[in-house]
Amino acid sequence: MSGRPMDDLDAYLAQYDEREREELATASRAIDVAVLLHHAREGRGVTQKALAARVGLSPQAISKLEQPQHNLTLGTLQRYLNALGYSVEITVKEPDTGEVVERVILAPAEGVRSA
Repeated sequence: MSGRPMDDLDAYLAQYDEREREELATASRAIDVAVLLHHAREGRGVTQKALAARVGLSPQAISKLEQPQHNLTLGTLQRYLNALGYSVEITVKEPDTGEVVERVILAPAEGVRSA
């Protein structure tokens, strides 16, 4: 625990078993990715319809990618962000020290349309 006072939510979550805590953490990460995608698109001032045309997907598919229950692939993530002019960086870190073990940048392929 972080040194802050325990509240009702902390007490409730403390009752979760390990599997339930992992499911909650997975759901939280999915929300983080969905919000990241939405903010990236909005930050470029691009509509879902315009992005769909760039990526080669339907506007409905773009909408689903921006929802946390969608489990997108790395390739789809890269296509989505590349179409907005972003690259994707994956960094592997040691959990205890934060030391970067590996890093790869997935830059847009030549000829990819972007913002």
